[in-house]
Amino acid sequence: MPRVRRGRREDLEDIVRLELECFASPYPPAFISYMLKSSTHTLLVCEVSGVTVGYAAGRIEGSRGHLLSICVSKRHRRRGLGRMLLKAMEEELKKKGAEEVYLEVREDNHAALSLYASAGYRQAGRIPWYYEDGCPAIVMRKSLKRMQAEPPQPPQADRLPPHLA
Repeated sequence: MPRVRRGRREDLEDIVRLELECFASPYPPAFISYMLKSSTHTLLVCEVSGVTVGYAAGRIEGSRGHLLSICVSKRHRRRGLGRMLLKAMEEELKKKGAEEVYLEVREDNHAALSLYASAGYRQAGRIPWYYEDGCPAIVMRKSLKRMQAEPPQPPQADRLPPHLA
């Protein structure tokens, strides 16, 4: 059963491995280490049977969240893990005060574009020559204003107001 949790310093090696597997221009280990320690960044990892198979990175920028990266190992794709990481990151950014989330995605990454569109993101722009190889980026945004940070909990008998008990 997959689970998502906050990243820890001891996850650095696994995250670097995923970066190298997933991206032509991976984040350097020093930046990943910085994100793991930073109060403005959130780094989540996804584990399956105790093995790190994906991660998501984001940061809070005032009232906006910036989704920096989502990465799932090639062996574990098409199982909903990217969607699970995306939802968890949105929840974390909302807790930190984000009213919207934005991201950049490669114009030729059709799987990611489809994931983001199905999760409610809309195209907000295009940045030519964004990536090292010259590929443009599509900028996407999603409002979090109507999203609840946590699902509502049913009232418990010991928490009912006196007039309802």
